[in-house]
Amino acid sequence: MRQIPTGVYGSAQAAGYAFDRPPVHQHQVARFAVRGRVLDVGCGAGLSAAALHGHAEVVVGLEPNAGMLAYRRQVAPHAHFVVGRAEQLPFADAAFDMITAAGSLNYVDLDLFFAEARRVLRPGGVVVVYDFWPGPWYEIFERRYPSAPGYALDIEALRPRRYERFDVTVSMDHEASLRFMLTECAGADPGWLSEQLATLGPDFVFHSYLAEIVP
Repeated sequence: MRQIPTGVYGSAQAAGYAFDRPPVHQHQVARFAVRGRVLDVGCGAGLSAAALHGHAEVVVGLEPNAGMLAYRRQVAPHAHFVVGRAEQLPFADAAFDMITAAGSLNYVDLDLFFAEARRVLRPGGVVVVYDFWPGPWYEIFERRYPSAPGYALDIEALRPRRYERFDVTVSMDHEASLRFMLTECAGADPGWLSEQLATLGPDFVFHSYLAEIVP
């Protein structure tokens, strides 16, 4: 079972994930049909669950790190939250119409998760996986601060019935983009990041993908 690296994603980063991440989730959620009761796996501080409000009848966010949920009421007041792991979903059979996972399946045992997804989804249920990352200069950041081994997720190997890539542009000033990038790596050098970001304009481009998978 993969472990979430605490230096990148842990209780100490809860405020950054709650308030310093860019408003990209809602752009991605708008690209797929949300219905019924939705389970958001690996919801972090709650931004991905918040984006589902107004689309789903009920939103339940699942997060393995209880500390990440410290600001859940400010971030997603209409959602429900449960502490638990994707490999052992603490829900009854056929409890949900849809499962979403925003940048969270990189950390889980996929075989165990999809077995659980089949159990808790109602007939016709689907898993929607999506994520985003800054581009194109993000390659410079990753060379200096590489992702943990085993982090990459091969979406196409999961044989999605729908898979698309697209860009989302968000306007962010220098301070906002710096705060965001510091959430990408807890040990990043703010001075170096500030110099890199100073070369960019106010339009921050995020490369994104979206995949619908029938488990």
